[in-house]
Amino acid sequence: MLKKGFTIGDAVNFLMIHIPGLNKKQIASVRKSLQNGTPLHEIMAIINVPSLICLQIYFAEQHGNVQETLIHAGTQWKKAEQSKERLVKLLHYPVFLFMMLVILLAVLNTFVLPQFRDLHASMGYKPQGLTALLLLFLQWAPPAVLLLVPASAGAGLFLYTRYKLLSPPSRADMLSKIPYIRMLFRLYFTRLFARETAQLLNSGFSVNELLHIFEKQDIYPMLRAVSQKINSQLVKGETLQEAVAGISWFDRKIAALISHGGANGRTGEELLLYAEFCDQLVEDKIKKITGIIQPAVFLIIGMTVMAVYLSVMLPMFEMIGSV
Repeated sequence: MLKKGFTIGDAVNFLMIHIPGLNKKQIASVRKSLQNGTPLHEIMAIINVPSLICLQIYFAEQHGNVQETLIHAGTQWKKAEQSKERLVKLLHYPVFLFMMLVILLAVLNTFVLPQFRDLHASMGYKPQGLTALLLLFLQWAPPAVLLLVPASAGAGLFLYTRYKLLSPPSRADMLSKIPYIRMLFRLYFTRLFARETAQLLNSGFSVNELLHIFEKQDIYPMLRAVSQKINSQLVKGETLQEAVAGISWFDRKIAALISHGGANGRTGEELLLYAEFCDQLVEDKIKKITGIIQPAVFLIIGMTVMAVYLSVMLPMFEMIGSV
């Protein structure tokens, strides 16, 4: 709408008519903010737009590419929502099968296994080796699942609560040490830093000016923390490449790229290309994860079904063979 000549106020007022879930209080607050000349990134926060998009709009208001930033942010948000939908659809059927399997194990454990125990006792049969192990699995699998699910949920909630209580630098340090999550976090954070740095550099801002802009915002505290770290190293006489190389939150390639871009005077353009490259890498890795999850769940279910079948049939074969 901005590209077609609408003002920000007209565009926001028009779109609010079509946004589901907005209450009268939010609409009144947005209209009042528009009248008072409130920046667009603050208006977006009122209607529950994700903080990362608000951050991108904040920087766009500094370097002037608001229209392009809105389109890019909308595209990224759409991709993220589509990835979530694909993951949910991917897990629907396996989760349903897993729940049915747990119910089946509980039924077998309650009604079938006692009959087998009585039969074994009457014939003087004592399961050995693999058969004993399978029967033990059949007996303890349902209570183990019932204990494991709430325990995992409780542990996850505890870790999330602790994570939220940490300072932004401590959060980033924590994420950059967890295997696999570390790789995704570094790519995600490097993409954000590279893109916004490139936009500001291409708009004529110096490194010191863009770091000051990063420090001034309070939407994304991790970015403010890393800007303070870089600034402190620059004050000590280090180059931007050396300062960035010493921070574990970034992908290692970005320091060499800053050096190469500085040598040919095209740091902004190269950082923008690298941000797009990180976008593609993140997308590819998420696709790879979702591609592994479903086969892994089906493999676990298949092995469990086979264990149930063998735990029922092997004792019967052994008893028949002993007659």
